[in-house]
Amino acid sequence: MKIKMKEILRSDYNFMVGLRSQSHASAEQAAKLRELYGKYINESRMSVLNSTCSTCVVEMMNDMCNYLQQEDLKIID
Repeated sequence: MKIKMKEILRSDYNFMVGLRSQSHASAEQAAKLRELYGKYINESRMSVLNSTCSTCVVEMMNDMCNYLQQEDLKIID
């Protein structure tokens, strides 16, 4: 998986960390996750990951958790 950038806005980071602790995402959260997935994680895969497909949401959440664990991730305000 190609990671696009190492900087992340604090508000986006906080959203992803909060979502990581949940067992599932609401429709609104899944739509926001899809937006952030394209912005930070993998824009080229975003087109095949549908935010209404539960399997796709799980894939995006797994990728998001991997993204959040990067040691060189820089949180910016």
